Parts: sequence; C-alpha cells; structure tokens
Amino acid sequence: MISAGKVDVFDIYEDNLVKAVLDIKPANKGHMVLFPKEHFQIMGLMHDELVMHMFKIANMLSRAVFDAMKAQGTNVYVANGQAAGQLVQHVLVHIIPRFKDDKITIPWQAKEFSEEEMKNITKEIKSKIFIKKEETVKKEVKIEEIKEERRRRLP
Repeated sequence: MISAGKVDVFDIYEDNLVKAVLDIKPANKGHMVLFPKEHFQIMGLMHDELVMHMFKIANMLSRAVFDAMKAQGTNVYVANGQAAGQLVQHVLVHIIPRFKDDKITIPWQAKEFSEEEMKNITKEIKSKIFIKKEETVKKEVKIEEIKEERRRRLP
C-alpha cells in the first residue's frame, strides 16, 4: 500500500529497489521502515542481491538517523513472519534510533538450553546452510580488500 502510494507517508529514501519512510507508529522520533518495492512476505523469499542492497541502505539510514536525531544507538530489526511479530505481510527493516532510558524493549526472555541441545541446534542449522563455493571465495577476497583499504587510510 505504501509503495503504491495508497497511504500518506513521510518519505526518507527511495531508489529503484527499496523505499524508506517514517514509521506511522514509531517507537522513537526518527523510527523508519525500509522495504523492497517488490512484494516479499518474508526475507527468505528475496534474492540475495536485494537483501544485500537493502541492508547496505539500512546501514546508511542508521548512520543518518544517528546524526540527525543525536541518537546514542540504533536497532536494525526485522520481524520475519507472524510468529516473530511481523504485523504486515511485507518484509520491513525497522531502523529505530535509541536513547538512554527511552524505555523501548524488544521483548524476549532468554531461554536456557543444555550443552547437548546447543550442539544439536548448531548441527541442525549448519546442515541447512548452502553457500556456493565461488561466493565464499569472493567474500573472502572482498574482506581482504576492505581491510587493506582501511589500513591505507590509517595515519
């Protein structure tokens, strides 16, 4: 509805793939939501390039809201599915400026698992991770390039 212009919003950022607007029910001053223009109900349905682009923009917006709102921190938050608190059936990345004593909570109560359960959980998750060999190599090269660029910038 927002990307189709059916809801009045305060635009923050837009390109050909994503759009960011102030949240209409903000947790704090400057709280915005970033979303892909193409409809995806959950992030797992998006293609990797779009996810990368969206989080690159989320990082840029996080820096901007830090400065603009004089925030002391930010939460970059995705509720992925109804069980995770997703209220609208479209992928949203919340960028929430945070301030000391702002009384915002992201609710969960920590659970404890035995070491054996943790090992089993680790094994289950790892068995579902599939990365193409060339993607791993490209990422490692990029990380080394970034580290080298940062070293050159240091005085």
